Amino acid sequence: MTRRRPEPVRGNRHDRPDHDRDDRYDRQIRAFGADTQHRLGRLTVGVIGVGGAGSLVVQGLAHLGVGRLLLVDPDRVETSNLARLVGATPADARHATHKVDVASRLARAINPDVAVTPIRGSVLDPAVWRALSSADILIGAVDGHAPRWAINRLAVQYGRLYLDIGVELSRSAPGADLEVGGRVAVVRPDGPCLRCQNGYDPVLAAREQDPLTRAARRAAGYESGGRAMPAVSAVSASTPAGSSPGPAASVLFLNQAVVALALGELVNSLTPWRTTAQQILLDLVQPRLTNLSADSDPTCPVCGPDGIRGSGTIGHRRRRPQHQSAHQRR
Repeated sequence: MTRRRPEPVRGNRHDRPDHDRDDRYDRQIRAFGADTQHRLGRLTVGVIGVGGAGSLVVQGLAHLGVGRLLLVDPDRVETSNLARLVGATPADARHATHKVDVASRLARAINPDVAVTPIRGSVLDPAVWRALSSADILIGAVDGHAPRWAINRLAVQYGRLYLDIGVELSRSAPGADLEVGGRVAVVRPDGPCLRCQNGYDPVLAAREQDPLTRAARRAAGYESGGRAMPAVSAVSASTPAGSSPGPAASVLFLNQAVVALALGELVNSLTPWRTTAQQILLDLVQPRLTNLSADSDPTCPVCGPDGIRGSGTIGHRRRRPQHQSAHQRR
C-alpha cells in the first residue's frame, strides 16, 4: 500500500514558499521595501484593548504581516459593540464571546501565518503585565486612566515603543454641533512618557484602582463584571472628579481615521517615511492635523532621572500613581 504523504499544517509560515509570501505583500514591499516587510514579520506587538479602535488595530496589523500578536482585553461582546467591533457577529453577542477571541479569529482569517496569543485579562494584572513585557511594540486602545498608567510604566520600564490611541466624540451642550477628535501619542524609549505628554491623570489613575472607589462605582452601576466602565472619554484626561460619563460614543469610520495614524507611526518606526511625531491630534470636523511636542519632566517618577526607565524586571513592582504636573508645548 502506498503511504500518503502528510500535508503541511496550515498556518505554519515555514511550510509556505517564500514567493507566496512575497506575492502577498508585493504592494507593501513596493512602498516600504523587502527589509521592512521582513522586520514586520519578526515583530511581536501587544494590543491592549481590542474593542472598537483596538479591533481595527488588529485588522491592520494582520494585513501588514506582523508576525506575532498579544491581544489583551477582559471584556465580552455585547450587542452594542456590533456596529464598531470588526469581526464580531450577532452570534458573538448572543454567546458573550470574549473580545480577544473575536480579534484572534479576525487576525487568523486575514493572515493564517500570524501567531496570536489571546489574553482574557487586564493590563493591571501582574500576569498580563509579565506576558506583555515580551512585546516589541505596545499599542493601547483603552478607556480610563489606570490602564494608560500601567501601559506607560511597562513601556518605559522595558524600553518599548508605545502608541496610545484616543478617539472622542462629544457635544459641548445638548443640540450643539458634534465635535470629533482623535490623538495618537508616541512614547519612545528615549523620549517623554505618556504622563509627561498629559496622556492621563495620575490622581484619577490611582482612584480607578482603589478598591473602595471601585466598589462604590459598581454599586452606582458604573462598573460591570468587575471592570470599570470608562471613567473618561477615550482621548480626554481632564474629566472632572465625580462626573458620571457612562459609555462613550463610538463610530467605526471615525476610529479608522485615528487608527490609520497609529499604524503609520508603527511602520515609520521601522522605515522612516515621514517626519517623526510625538503626539498627533486629529480634528475630523475641520479637518486638521496638529503635531505637538513635549519635554520630559525632570521630576517625573516614570521617565525622569529617578524613574524606572530601562529597569526591566528589576522594577517590576509597580507603584501606585502619584499626582505630578506635566509641561507641554505646541
